[in-house]
Amino acid sequence: MTPAPESPWRTHLLNLKAWGFYCFPHRWISALAYWLSRIETPAVKNFLIRSFVSFFGLRMKDAEIEDPEEYPTLNALFIRTLKKDVRPWPEDPDALASPCDSRISQFGQIEEGRIIQAKGQIFTVDELLGGPHPEFAQGRFATLYLSPDDCHRVYMPADGRLIEMCHIPGRQFTVASYAVERIPRLYARNERVASLFEGPDGTPFAVVMVGAVNVACIEMSWCGIVAPRRRAISRWRHNGKPPDIELRRGDELGCFHLGSTVVLLSGHPDRAWDPSVEAGQAVAYGQPLLLPKSENGDASEAPPDDSE
Repeated sequence: MTPAPESPWRTHLLNLKAWGFYCFPHRWISALAYWLSRIETPAVKNFLIRSFVSFFGLRMKDAEIEDPEEYPTLNALFIRTLKKDVRPWPEDPDALASPCDSRISQFGQIEEGRIIQAKGQIFTVDELLGGPHPEFAQGRFATLYLSPDDCHRVYMPADGRLIEMCHIPGRQFTVASYAVERIPRLYARNERVASLFEGPDGTPFAVVMVGAVNVACIEMSWCGIVAPRRRAISRWRHNGKPPDIELRRGDELGCFHLGSTVVLLSGHPDRAWDPSVEAGQAVAYGQPLLLPKSENGDASEAPPDDSE
């Protein structure tokens, strides 16, 4: 069903909201969110938690701790862990799974290093990853939006060896759909942490954790909070050498301290999308996204480009 056209007044209102973020005090607001989310005074933190749960309708039945007020801070609730085995992983070890609970914003083919952000909006892999990466010039991508009620831990979508982690400083635009549709190259402009891996078959894949307003920090499982002081691209090394870290599918990769978006990249140009994958669909971590090439040699087509 074709959605009803947006009314002109609503279009103008959303344009103003998006443009307003160019002068919005992103970092001051994020710093305030950081402070509020770590208050431990019982009366205050319980008020914040009750308000958050009520406003966003958090689903707590899968959480290890189901009572929200048992969490010591709002941040602890936000990065809550889920019960074991509530998120089954694909039986096929070669399937690339969703790394997080989220909603699929966009997915499709990477063509000549270009990725679709939204209708009429495109950015490049090299911009996203902070440098030239020809291994992703052709392949597949999925943009996964984490809403406030999602679990904000991110997991490995497949077995992989960490090749490089890169922190790219930037803005903290909101990643709400109206902004994504209106702010050019938003994901390649926001602060982000890109983790590049090599799979068991040598195929590269990357998990890019994109920050946004209220995302006070991003934490990785192998090095903790990523918050370099320099406002320049920082590449992570272990004792000055490339990292020697291997992770299995389902291992925790990192978490957002307050939420945002994950962009998943695969260097496999002929992987097939799982038949259930579609834009706007809610997915759970562990749900298959990309499948190995079928026995008859066919791979599913990317979704049609409706940018024209």
